[in-house]
Amino acid sequence: MQQLGALFLTTSLLSSSSIVQAQNLPPELKRSKRNSIDASLPEVLRPVVEKAAQAELDKKRGTGNALQILRAEREKYQDSPTTLTSLELRIAATVLRARFLQNKKAEASARTQHALSTFARLDLTEPGLPGWLNKTFKQFPAVRRKATGRKNPVRVAILGRGTGINKDKIYKQLKSMFRPLGIELQKTSVKKAKYLISLASDEVRSPNTKGTVVRVMLRINAREKTSQPWRQSYYRTSKAKKLEDALTENITWLLKIGGRDLLFDWLRVHGLSDTYFSLDREGKGKKQEHRHDHSKHRGHNHGHGHSKHRGHNHGKDHSKHRGHNHGHKH
Repeated sequence: MQQLGALFLTTSLLSSSSIVQAQNLPPELKRSKRNSIDASLPEVLRPVVEKAAQAELDKKRGTGNALQILRAEREKYQDSPTTLTSLELRIAATVLRARFLQNKKAEASARTQHALSTFARLDLTEPGLPGWLNKTFKQFPAVRRKATGRKNPVRVAILGRGTGINKDKIYKQLKSMFRPLGIELQKTSVKKAKYLISLASDEVRSPNTKGTVVRVMLRINAREKTSQPWRQSYYRTSKAKKLEDALTENITWLLKIGGRDLLFDWLRVHGLSDTYFSLDREGKGKKQEHRHDHSKHRGHNHGHGHSKHRGHNHGKDHSKHRGHNHGHKH
């Protein structure tokens, strides 16, 4: 269990951007693939992950059949380390869910939440997420009533800055990602919003790099009257021949990952708080024993941004840290 948990939590080092090594680029846009794992689901794997999810949730087939489906794909991606790692993460998550459900030391309601929370380290469009969320809601009907449906929408305000940031398009895309979960998004004013979603883009051109390098930043802030409101910051940098292609790639990735964290915060607010792999309201890992020390890493940019930090960015928000940031929140 500990080894699988360690593998699974390395997804806090999220990255899927292209390597950028142009001399004239700012330091924060220079990338390295080392020590980076992308939690988003590659489209090439989506069909097989969908089949595995259906098997896992089927009482007659279950975890064993799901694992057979996923493991049968390993040989196909031996020459594609990134895709293979994504596949291994889904295998690890499937095993963990089964072990959480078999953990007799925890109450039945806690076991289901622990299993659901494995999706808090994948992405919002994960094929198995709707089924596992529905499975959890069956144990928590009050949460379903409060957190789902058109009568209980997630009220969001979309803010944007920079070339190619289309707020209406972004809202529709995020809304479509939430809809399969039975959760409705509703666009509203900043004053009425429960969450502020801000995106900004920066375009960098270099004579030493063909194409366009684009960085898109995403910030999600919960609108609440507390001393430490929940908030997350992310960024993604990529290169493409066309600006539109780089923007689309970056924004889609950010919405999958940022939307995932927004989902689990929304669920937590409405009563699902017994989780392992999601973040608490201060952005810290819920279970201290699952944290990782990334203090020896230097100079790599790993996907998520930092809302209050200085120096190089390497993971999720470390709101009390300065200097080099590495990994998920502390």
